[in-house]
Amino acid sequence: MLAFRTIVFGLSSLLAVSVSLGLEADKPLEEMSESEIAAFQNKLCELRDNNEISVSELLIWEARIGRLAKPILEPSLSEDEQTLLSTLQLLLNTDKAAALANLELEITESSSPAMDFLAGNLYAELENFEEAVLRYETAIQKLPDYYRALKNCGTVLIKLENWNMAKSRLLKAYSLKEEKTEEVSGMLGFCYLGLEEWPTAEHYFREAIRIANRTRWQSGLAIALSSQGRHEEALPILEEIYAIERAAESAAAKEQALELENVDAYPEARDVDLGIEGDAERYVVVEFVVRSTGKVRDVVIVESSDDEIAEKAKLALYRSIWTPAKKDAKPVDVKVRQRFEFGVSE
Repeated sequence: MLAFRTIVFGLSSLLAVSVSLGLEADKPLEEMSESEIAAFQNKLCELRDNNEISVSELLIWEARIGRLAKPILEPSLSEDEQTLLSTLQLLLNTDKAAALANLELEITESSSPAMDFLAGNLYAELENFEEAVLRYETAIQKLPDYYRALKNCGTVLIKLENWNMAKSRLLKAYSLKEEKTEEVSGMLGFCYLGLEEWPTAEHYFREAIRIANRTRWQSGLAIALSSQGRHEEALPILEEIYAIERAAESAAAKEQALELENVDAYPEARDVDLGIEGDAERYVVVEFVVRSTGKVRDVVIVESSDDEIAEKAKLALYRSIWTPAKKDAKPVDVKVRQRFEFGVSE
């Protein structure tokens, strides 16, 4: 009996699917209703679109449920093909070129379109885009309504700047799903940018943004608007993208900074003047990162006696110069948390 816990893909993906569908993790496949199976298949495709499971894992799973429910716009695999993909799983993770060579030996005119699709994906990952298109096209010839082959083929054709053929494949994929996806809508936006059809590009980018507000769709929308002379509308979008990217860079850098207990030599302040005067008891608790250059970034006020001292402390720390912390005799970024007190009576 095939139960959820016997599926070959990762536990986190498995839990994500079962929780989102409200199904028990060990519910046998045979006890699922048709609607549950269909919903589970849709969720699997969504996980694959988000790169949370591999293509081979998706294909193997679809083959296993093929006897109980017809895959939605997806081909089936024979038992031999399923065995082959299981055998290739480790190789797919370690040596894609070798896995592709083995896969090519098994692809024939009568083999499943899923085999051509997987080969197309491997060619694309190896940046052999021309061969990827050929394999996707073969899969589409075998199964004209193969949604993911159409989508991936269109995406690779955009990389090759073959705008008209990309438009053809993506529009076909677009027509196959009543509920639109950000990926196909967004890629159609880029396709129409390449064709210099700015209003149509704007339409598809706005649709993609309604589904998922990502910076790449916003970037495309800004280009489409600017190309129509609507610079005042494009500028705020570009400014927002810039702010998001700066915040992401700052968060990534902060994540890489070491904790104080993990360095060999602590940072030392060479020039810190908060400019706080007065007899009142005032304080501020601050978190910040002392960079390997001796400069300070990512200042966060944790607690303070008043807003004035908080702002002065923040500005002063950004201006301050430090001797950086060291790890293995090399300067490193380090996270610091410090309390400053002023006017405290003895």
